[in-house]
Amino acid sequence: MDLSLPLILASNSPQRKRLLKNACIPFIVRPSEIEEKILPSWSPKEAALQLAYQKAAAVKDSLEDKEREKFYGILAADTIVVLENQILGKPRDKEDAYQMVWNLSRKKHQVITGVCFWAQNSSQPLLEADISYITMLPMSKQDIQNYINSGVALDKAGAIDIEYILDRYVQKIEGSLDNVIGLPVDLVKKMMASQIGQSTFF
Repeated sequence: MDLSLPLILASNSPQRKRLLKNACIPFIVRPSEIEEKILPSWSPKEAALQLAYQKAAAVKDSLEDKEREKFYGILAADTIVVLENQILGKPRDKEDAYQMVWNLSRKKHQVITGVCFWAQNSSQPLLEADISYITMLPMSKQDIQNYINSGVALDKAGAIDIEYILDRYVQKIEGSLDNVIGLPVDLVKKMMASQIGQSTFF
């Protein structure tokens, strides 16, 4: 396994790209084109893992044999926000975003990231999930309106951009902040080292 090669990140998320870059993990971007559907029978954790797997599998299937030799693996992730066992996706509109933020700022909630790493020389991927718990300070109606008007809420799961609100509205994070941002880097490193068999690489 040539670890001087990059991995494929099956995502165009600016946050995931930045986290990998900060971790000095070389990568190229090839976003997955799957339609993200969550089955009612899935638990929140299962949903995050299934979507991450589907993203990685779609990119793997799109590669030609010779092309696969240019990378040492595929990394995919899916991050979901969970409030009282209900999965919150991206808001439909500003009104939907307002209600999400109002509820999340008043109740402890989870952020779950499912991670799939598929090494180039492996027939099966590794699947793991990381869970963080967030307690926010209650946001006023005007606080929420100002936040939504900033434009950062509508493309985020649960309408929450954790980095935007971290200093002012987050009281406590139990678990990995990287996970909440979108990619639990420490878990990714462990998974890659485990499947590649190079525990000293990181």
